[in-house]
Amino acid sequence: MKQKFSKGFYIYGRNVVEEAILNSAEYLREVFIVKDKGNKELQELAELARSRDIRVINIDEKKAKQMFGEVQIQGIGAYHTIFHYNSFQDVVDELDENKNRSILILDGVEDVANFGAIIRSAAATGISAICIPSHNNAPINGITFKTSAGTVHKVKIIQFSGINQMISDAKKYGFWIYGIDANNEKVDKYAASSIWEQEFDKKSAFVIGSEGQGISQKAKENCDFVVPIPMENNVESLNVSVATAVVLYEWKRQMMK
Repeated sequence: MKQKFSKGFYIYGRNVVEEAILNSAEYLREVFIVKDKGNKELQELAELARSRDIRVINIDEKKAKQMFGEVQIQGIGAYHTIFHYNSFQDVVDELDENKNRSILILDGVEDVANFGAIIRSAAATGISAICIPSHNNAPINGITFKTSAGTVHKVKIIQFSGINQMISDAKKYGFWIYGIDANNEKVDKYAASSIWEQEFDKKSAFVIGSEGQGISQKAKENCDFVVPIPMENNVESLNVSVATAVVLYEWKRQMMK
């Protein structure tokens, strides 16, 4: 299978860079320290980077703005080389069949901040992998790292070509497919009344739709169940990253019983 990857990019922020140094040092080419922001914490991060054989370069504020733009980098940034995506086959082969492992399938989440927040929730709840389309999805970049609080390398990320083929492949490996309706729409007769009533007692794949349109109609038809998130006070929808967190923590609650 051809290796899928993204181009290199800059990451920034103390917690983000520290997480990358500790968990994915092999992907960092250089760490950049802003000279006039020097303090003990930055010096310690610089030493940590050197201990992982990462080159440390001192830069000034002007150079930092040229490299990272008008963002608060907290005195430190780094260059992250090519990001390699996992293959679905490799992830499935590594799953512990004695546990109820689950994955996320994103159907066109285009906002980078939402994507980063989804990654953070997935890492926090122990989701096995996040599957994203190769087109019409937010990329892995510096903003993703920032909004995920540096957790990008703590969950496997798979890239696929078509959502319906991805759903079909997941079914072949025993996953039950749950389309999550965050827009409070009427769902078919096979769905539970809400995520609180739905039992996630088998390998589960949660399909999360785009910010504006939700799950595409064809993908919804291919789901085993379409399950709504209950809402009150005439609230029509939730932010996609909030909806994802709600679902994942309900899955986590059931797994902890």
